Amino acid sequence: MAFNDYLKQIYEKVDGSVACGVAGFDGLTVESYPKGQKGPNMESVTAELSMKIKELFGSFSGAGLGRPEELMLKSKESTILVRTLTNEYFLMLILDSQKAIGMGRYYLRVIGPLLLNEL
Repeated sequence: MAFNDYLKQIYEKVDGSVACGVAGFDGLTVESYPKGQKGPNMESVTAELSMKIKELFGSFSGAGLGRPEELMLKSKESTILVRTLTNEYFLMLILDSQKAIGMGRYYLRVIGPLLLNEL
């Protein structure tokens, strides 16, 4: 399977999905799904958040707490779930609500290792 197939699977299985993608901590999006949708642009979200996420994960590790595996950012309008794949890449899912957070976390945890074969 290709990146897009895995991302499409996450997007279609999790209610409230707005976008999902694989990105690097360098701020570049490797692949995202869906393409050309209304709503947040994955490239912009990745560019804005990647360095902050990398810094936060570094602080976590630096405090002797180990390598973080996931991060959740919530607002009234949306939720962003982040799952690390490697020290260089992460998987991100943007939800328009808070009702499917558990399902989103599940699919990121299950699909994440499968994406490693594609990196």
